[in-house]
Amino acid sequence: MTDHATPNLPSRDFAATSAFYATLGFVESWRDEGWMILKRGDVTLEFFPHPGLDPLTSSFSCCLRLDDLDAFYAVARMAGIAETCSGQPRLHPPRVEDSRIRIAYMVDSDGTLVRVIQNRARVDACNKALAMNLSGQEDPLMLFKADDYPPAAVESFSFRKFEREP
Repeated sequence: MTDHATPNLPSRDFAATSAFYATLGFVESWRDEGWMILKRGDVTLEFFPHPGLDPLTSSFSCCLRLDDLDAFYAVARMAGIAETCSGQPRLHPPRVEDSRIRIAYMVDSDGTLVRVIQNRARVDACNKALAMNLSGQEDPLMLFKADDYPPAAVESFSFRKFEREP
């Protein structure tokens, strides 16, 4: 196993937290009365008991850096998590921030802010394709298979391409 780190997040109730994250594709890989570990592919979240946590004032957070932000977001929407500005759980749709990072936000049932970030390798590949196109090389959208890049990212890519042309 390579070196890695995992977020340690609060849970008011392990059963409720496990059930919430199960709707997002996570499965329990460890649980006793003092610790719970959930996994979804290569993503691991660890939880400690915090029964007195007020989800409205929680300041806990973590980042999930994913190869396919759109697929995870779609799963969250299908799980019934609403796009809204208050309450929990809730979602805030993906967008490209000033930092050029594509990110969505989720607040879980315990009030933890989960930043869902598109892995940089995908963004770098898109930027490389854009640079190739601007230098007169092949059409950058032809460098990707249709299912290789999320549609929203391709739309963002196409818009940036249009903006940069004289």
